[in-house]
Amino acid sequence: MRIYIIRSSDQEENYIDRTLQVEKKMMDNGFNIMNPLPNQNKHIGNKALNSIYGSLIPYCDAVYAMEGWDKTPSHTGDKEMAEAFIQRKTIIFEQKV
Repeated sequence: MRIYIIRSSDQEENYIDRTLQVEKKMMDNGFNIMNPLPNQNKHIGNKALNSIYGSLIPYCDAVYAMEGWDKTPSHTGDKEMAEAFIQRKTIIFEQKV
């Protein structure tokens, strides 16, 4: 199953570690991550990456929304969620236990 991850704010403490944990958990459970966390590429900015990644939602089977997805300062998460609704994707919300 192809899945798109709507990430939490990159201003959050431990953002990269949390994202990598989620990605590993998903891959260990057989999911293919359509928008893996990029290495810190200095030639492509976050805005460009978000635009590229957001265009992948129609090709995914589901969307996984990390806790804090709705707190991104650039409202990227809101845009990604809107696209998921428009595309009628299954949305899985992260729940901390």
